[in-house]
Amino acid sequence: MTPVRQRRSSRRPVLRVLTAASAHRLPALAGESAFFASLAVFPALLTVVAILRAAGPALGVGADRAAVEGMTRVLRIVLTTRGTAAADAAATLLTTSSAQLLTGGTVAAFVLLVRALRSVLYALGVVTGRPPRTWRAAVVLAILLLLGGATVTAAAVQDPLLLPDVPAGEVLWSVLRWPVVAVALLGWAVLVLRVGMRSRRRGWRATIIGAAVATGGWCGASAVFPLYVALTAQLTAGLGALGGGLILLVWIYLLMLALYLAAEVVAQLEGPSGSANDEGARGPV
Repeated sequence: MTPVRQRRSSRRPVLRVLTAASAHRLPALAGESAFFASLAVFPALLTVVAILRAAGPALGVGADRAAVEGMTRVLRIVLTTRGTAAADAAATLLTTSSAQLLTGGTVAAFVLLVRALRSVLYALGVVTGRPPRTWRAAVVLAILLLLGGATVTAAAVQDPLLLPDVPAGEVLWSVLRWPVVAVALLGWAVLVLRVGMRSRRRGWRATIIGAAVATGGWCGASAVFPLYVALTAQLTAGLGALGGGLILLVWIYLLMLALYLAAEVVAQLEGPSGSANDEGARGPV
């Protein structure tokens, strides 16, 4: 095969994915999902802090404070120093939260996450042309997301908990910490794609490839997004906290779009589903 034909052949899968994404209106679906997910961000952070406080005896004193610092640090890295209104709001909310606020935040987080995940499952149903999962699947995913988010946060911000007797265990864990987080993201992407796309039992290879694409997209979007914030910071500076919220919404939109493009990759690798067409998956969310 000539080099020209090789390049054209390598472009075809990408073109098929982009064409299918356009036909399924994935940018619009990503916008819908990002809106509901953005509403759940702060309540979800409150819930994670509440879980860490409840697990304080096992995690050690100050686990919740370390989690707050880690969360706001990540937000500031993504949003840069010019777009930290959302990070500042999160830090104030998390550090001054009372028991009642944490309880209310947990309830709000659960309700909003279920709604956001319902939107995600609907979009994945559109990609596969199969009926979307019911709200029960969204409830299970919301519970797993909150518990998993607390676990990953504890692992990301705490000193090593599983290696207390290993020499230089803290140094070793500081090296392994982020690979563990990356594996957790990969596992979450696999779970969402498997559940939302009703993947075949033998479709693990396609799902893992798609999950790797989603994880890479999440990391890439988070790495490149600060450039966008730096360019638009002057435009959003006059909006105050609203500008920070809009910036956060755009970031979540990119994360959702990466997940849906990964779903298209899985659909292309699995081939025709042999079930209902795309219209059969459409309907009220």
